[in-house]
Amino acid sequence: MSLELAKRKESSRNELIRSFEKDVLPVLGQLPAEGVTKAHVMKVLDNILARGAHRLANRTLSEMRQMFGFGYARDIVKNDPTHRLKKEDIGGKETERDRVLSEDEIRELARKIPGANLYRPSECAIWIMLSTGCRVGDLMKATWDEIDFEARTWTFTPEKDKTHIKRTHTVFLSDFALRQFERLREVTGSSPWLYPDNSGTKPVCKKSITKQVGDRQRTEALKNRSKLTGALLLSGGPWTPHDLRRTCTTLMEELGVLPDMAHLCTYHLEQDRIKRTYNRSKQQAAQAEAWRLLGERLDLLTRDDADNIVTLRRRAS
Repeated sequence: MSLELAKRKESSRNELIRSFEKDVLPVLGQLPAEGVTKAHVMKVLDNILARGAHRLANRTLSEMRQMFGFGYARDIVKNDPTHRLKKEDIGGKETERDRVLSEDEIRELARKIPGANLYRPSECAIWIMLSTGCRVGDLMKATWDEIDFEARTWTFTPEKDKTHIKRTHTVFLSDFALRQFERLREVTGSSPWLYPDNSGTKPVCKKSITKQVGDRQRTEALKNRSKLTGALLLSGGPWTPHDLRRTCTTLMEELGVLPDMAHLCTYHLEQDRIKRTYNRSKQQAAQAEAWRLLGERLDLLTRDDADNIVTLRRRAS
């Protein structure tokens, strides 16, 4: 498996190792590869399902299938005990999330954040993700040399994440977004990373913000985690940092930005190869205008008197 692990990014590799050490090896670790049966595999998955982690069960099945497939192709094992096990029968069919925060919920979020006892960089992260549409992982591993305060830009390059970033991408920072980066710089500006870990030698784990947001929407606190359960739960129900990215695009469209432009701003790769080829210009002026419109709207929605702002009518999809 070391050959397969070498092909993965460090974060993916470490996550897989943690997952196997926690869930797979306690059940399969002492068994010879040929001795692993479908019942053993199901025990691993049932233990995960018992915690309510359905998506993790599906992902673990995929990883075990890849492991045994690797062994089968090299004649290390004669049978694949994961054969014919389907995700739909384990963790259930996974559906794409469509959670989008409404403007009322953005107002609500602005009121709730001060009482959620978040570290200032975590507060900034929420507003940066909403105002730039970035992925949480891209923000957590971003470095200060990507931010040009004079030009008011944040530039991504494929070298940071070849999985999600296929081309160099520039976010034109609105006044709202720029303020969040300035607030963040006051705390972490001495580090190369916007979000350094406690050692200061590398960026923080991308799950850090997700855990903080999730802990503040629970009904019961987890051991050694925030006791402020419900502090960030919104009227529309639970939300995740990735929902802020979807909300960013949706809000842009509600402000009159064309859907293609809104998706270009959030560096979705155009699936049509021909269309992608002829869209190399990226229409930077139009993108900058889209970011400006979004920033001005977020300024209004997060003001102390935001309840006086008329809510935009949501466009039919």
